[in-house]
Amino acid sequence: MAWYKCKVIFAEKTNEDGERREDVKEQYAVEAVSVTDAATIIQGHLEGFDFSLEEVTKMQINPKLKSLLRKQGRLGSKTQRRPRVPCLGS
Repeated sequence: MAWYKCKVIFAEKTNEDGERREDVKEQYAVEAVSVTDAATIIQGHLEGFDFSLEEVTKMQINPKLKSLLRKQGRLGSKTQRRPRVPCLGS
């Protein structure tokens, strides 16, 4: 399993006054076995939203950070299959 960064663009919205707002761009980190698997996971996670998946790329995570996150329970074991989809921020 590896980590993949998914860049997502949510559709343009209008506010209550009818003014247009820009598209909202977000990035998510997904633990998956491949780029295709990461895309499938993020699409399932965001089902019901009007969005487009712009890009999926493999991430490099520092081994020390990975170890720390595992100790804190924020990162699954290598055999764990549960999808993890934290937001990375815009």
